Amino acid sequence: LAGWRFDAGASFTFPAGTVLPPDGYLVVAASRTSFLAHFPTVTNVVGDWVGQLSNTGEQIRLRNADGETIDSVRYADSGDWAVRQRVVDPSLGLPSWDWTSLADGQGRSLELINARLPRDSGQNWSASAVAFGTPGGPNSVAASATAPLILEVAHFPVTPTSTQTVTITARLVDDQPGVALLANLFYRNATATNPPAFGFTQMFDDGLHNDGLAHDGIYGAVLPVQTNRSVVEFYVQASDGANLRTWPAPALDGVPVQTLNAHYQVDNAPDDTSSELVRLVLTGSDRQALLAVNPNSDVAFNATLITVDSGNVQVRYGTSIRVRGAGSRGRPTKNYRVDVPSDRPWKGLTAINLNTQYPHAQIVGAVVAQKAGLVAANARLVRVRVNGVNLAREGAPSAGDGSSWGVYNLVEPINNQWAGVHYPTDSKGNVYRASSGGHVADLSYQGTSPSAYTSRGYSKTSNGSADDWTDLVNLVDVLGRTPDALYEQAVRNRLNVRQWMTYFATFSLMEYTETALGSGVGDDFSLYRGFVDPRFQLVGHDFDTIFGQGDTAGNINESIFVAAGVPAADRFLKFPAFAPMFYEELLRLARTVFTPAELHPVFDQLLGAVVTEPTLNAMKSFSTARLAGVLAQIPQTIRITNSLPVVNGYPTTTTPSVPLTGAAHAVRTRSVKVNGQPATWTPWRATWTIAAVSLTPGLNRVLVQAFDEHGVETERATAEIQYDDGTVADVAGALTTDTTWTAAGGPYRVTANLSIPAGVTLTVEPGTTIYLAQGVNITVANGGRLLAEGTERSG
Repeated sequence: LAGWRFDAGASFTFPAGTVLPPDGYLVVAASRTSFLAHFPTVTNVVGDWVGQLSNTGEQIRLRNADGETIDSVRYADSGDWAVRQRVVDPSLGLPSWDWTSLADGQGRSLELINARLPRDSGQNWSASAVAFGTPGGPNSVAASATAPLILEVAHFPVTPTSTQTVTITARLVDDQPGVALLANLFYRNATATNPPAFGFTQMFDDGLHNDGLAHDGIYGAVLPVQTNRSVVEFYVQASDGANLRTWPAPALDGVPVQTLNAHYQVDNAPDDTSSELVRLVLTGSDRQALLAVNPNSDVAFNATLITVDSGNVQVRYGTSIRVRGAGSRGRPTKNYRVDVPSDRPWKGLTAINLNTQYPHAQIVGAVVAQKAGLVAANARLVRVRVNGVNLAREGAPSAGDGSSWGVYNLVEPINNQWAGVHYPTDSKGNVYRASSGGHVADLSYQGTSPSAYTSRGYSKTSNGSADDWTDLVNLVDVLGRTPDALYEQAVRNRLNVRQWMTYFATFSLMEYTETALGSGVGDDFSLYRGFVDPRFQLVGHDFDTIFGQGDTAGNINESIFVAAGVPAADRFLKFPAFAPMFYEELLRLARTVFTPAELHPVFDQLLGAVVTEPTLNAMKSFSTARLAGVLAQIPQTIRITNSLPVVNGYPTTTTPSVPLTGAAHAVRTRSVKVNGQPATWTPWRATWTIAAVSLTPGLNRVLVQAFDEHGVETERATAEIQYDDGTVADVAGALTTDTTWTAAGGPYRVTANLSIPAGVTLTVEPGTTIYLAQGVNITVANGGRLLAEGTERSG
C-alpha cells in the first residue's frame, strides 16, 4: 500500500513497507497511540491520520499510488444509515420521531454488511453487534446473503392531477446475480385520519410498466387515478426468496412498525412557476396532528418534501416537519423546521427553516447583512403548500397576526453545513447558537462546565458530540475578566474585532429591535470559530424586525450603542482601542450599503413583486431617516461647547478659569489639547473635557487641537471666551508718555478717541483686550508708534 492514501474525510498516506495480505485487515487510526491504549492486542494498525470527520456525514475516499480511486463511501447519520424511532420530545415530553443509530455516538462502529453489494447505500451498513466494533478483524455484522437493496425509489408525475396515473419505480440490487426477485408496492389512500389497510400490486422489470428497459434492474408499477387533493402513502417490498426488505424501513415504536412511508398528493391546481414552490405532503392523520400539536413542543411528523424551482423538481421522502421559533410559536401562522435525511440532502442541506413572521423584512435583512460584509444565513422567499394548502396568510403583517404576504422565508439553519457554505476553506469549526428566553446568554463567564452555558440558552450546532466548549469558555473569560491592561491583545487573539464591529454596525443601521446581542439583549445570536482562523465571528440572522417592520416600529434616533445593554458588549464597544473602529465601520456602511442609492434598489429588487407600494415606501423612508439618526450621533468635526451666558455677543465668565467640553472626529482622534494642555478624551463618546482653562481679563481666544494615533494634528478650532473680573481701565485723549497695555492690566476701554502723538509708543502685549466704543478710533500721528503683538501698526 506504499503511496496509497485517504484524501477525503481523513488525510493519510500509507508509508513504504505497508502491506495488506490477502483476506487481511488493517486499521488506520487517528491516533495510533490512543488506539493501542484501548486495543493493545490489535497490532495491524497504522496512523496517524489528519482531519476531523463530520458527525452528520462525509465522504471518505481511498486512492492508490497512481491516484486512482479504489473505494469511496459517503456515510450519514439518518435515512438508510439509521432507524426512525419513537422518542419523547424533551420540550414537553410528548411522543415524537427521531433518527437513531448505535453507531452515532453510542459506542458502536459503523460496519459494512455484505461486501458483494454496493458500499454507497446505508442499507448495506449497520452498527456493530458489539461495543467498539471489531477493529483489525472481520466485521461483527458481516453476512454473505442479504435481502436485495431497494434504491432510487421515485414516483411520477411528482404532483399528479386527478386524471393521471402514477408510476412508482425502484432499482433492486441483489448479492446473487440472476436470482429472480419479487417486488411488491404497498399503497393506500391516506387522506382521511383513519385510512384503510394497505393494498398491494406487483412491480415488474419487464419494460411494460413504465420501468424502462426489460431486465435493467428497475422495477415499476402503475397506480390508478385518485381524486383531487388525495394523499397516497406507499412503500416497496423486495425479496430474493430467502431474504426480504422494505423501503422505507420499518420504524421502531417498541416494535418495528411500517408507519413512516413515502407519499405523493394529487393536486389539480397547476404549479405556479413564477417563484420557488415547496410542497410538504403528510398523511391526513399526521396533518391533523401537526395542526393540533402544542406549538411550544418540537414534536416531529413524517413528510415528503417536493420542490419546484425554475423547472428543477426534487423529491425527498422521509423528511420531518415540526413547529419552530421562539416568541412566534403562539401566533396563528407557524414557522416550520424541515429536516432532510442526511444521506440524500436537499440542495446540500439536511435542514431548512420556513419562517412566516415578516418574511419580507427577513429576506431584506439577510441580503443587506451579507452585502455589508456580515456573515449570515442565506434566505429567499418561497411559496409553501402543506397538503396543498397555503398556510401563509395573505396581506400586510401587523404585530401578532401572522400575516406574511402569502409567502415564507426559506432560511438555512446555522450549523456545520452552513459553515461549509460560508467558510469553504475553514468549514469544520465550532458553531454556537444562543437563544435564551431569560435573556441570559450574555457572553458572561459562568465557569468551565458546558452545562453552565447550556442552562443559559447556548447550544452547539456542530461538533456537538465532542462536548468540548473550551473555546467559548476562553472567549467569555477574556471578555469579562481580563484586566484593562491586557484586554486589547487578549480580545484580538480570541475574536475578529473588525468583523464584530460589522455585526454591531449593521444591526444599528437596520434599527434591529428584536431581542438579540446586537440590540442589547443576551439572546438570539450565533458564533463561529474556525480552525484555520481560530478567532470567533458573530453571525447575523433572524431579521424580521428591522427598518420599521415587525412587532415594534423602531426608533430612528435610537442610540448606536444600544448593544451596550449587554455588559460584555458594553466593554468591547466602548474600550478605547476599539471604539474608533466601531465608528469607522458605522461610517463605512453609512456611506455605502445603507445609502438610499444602494439600499433602495435592494428593496425594489427583493420586494417589488411581493409587498404593496406603501410598505415599500415606508421601509425606504424609515431607512433614510435611520441613516440620518445614526450619522447625527457620530462627531466628524471638532467642536467646543460651554454653558456660559452670552454678554455683548461673547460667552462670559466672572472667574479666572472655566471648564470646557467638546467633540472631535470619532474615527481619527486619539487625543485633544486645549491651549496646549491635554484634555480628557473619551473615545466611545468622541468627546473631550477639560476642568479649567486659565483666562485673562477681557476676551480670550481658546485653541483646541485634535491629534491622531501618531500625534499628528488632524483639525483645530477656536472660541472666544470673555472674562469679566469687574475692572475696566478707561482711556481717552492723547498719550503723553510711552505706555504698555498688558493682558493682566486690562481690559482697556477706549471711551473717546485716543491719539498716539509723535515720539510716543503704545505697546500692546499678546492676549490684551481693548474695547472700542462705537465710533471711537485709535489714531497714530507721524512719529508715533503702536506695537501690537510685536508688529508696528500705523494710521
